[in-house]
Amino acid sequence: MPSCVFNEKLSSFEAIVKFLKENYGFGFERIADLLGKKRQSVWRAYQSSSKKQKQSLEVTDLYYLVPVQIFRDSKCSLLEELVFFLKECYELTFSEVSALVARDERTVWTAYARARRKKRI
Repeated sequence: MPSCVFNEKLSSFEAIVKFLKENYGFGFERIADLLGKKRQSVWRAYQSSSKKQKQSLEVTDLYYLVPVQIFRDSKCSLLEELVFFLKECYELTFSEVSALVARDERTVWTAYARARRKKRI
């Protein structure tokens, strides 16, 4: 999935669910399977995201792609996994990752540090 779908209005989970549901037409069960989450949690995230942002997530840039599989069965939160992937795979700075995921640079640094600790790197 493209990193451009993350924004300041939605949590990482909400953005992922909204994107997969509206852009790919995946059902809640399939999204739950892909993310290793419960169907009820996915449904709730979609309902919440639809209230926060009525319009679909617009894909404006396909330069930084994130495989959905990284979120499945991870010890890390979705944001931690996302930040870790962008930082490690694309070798981005904290400010670049911060801009991509629409989060404060300090939040990105904390998420990255937690992911490293959980992955014991």
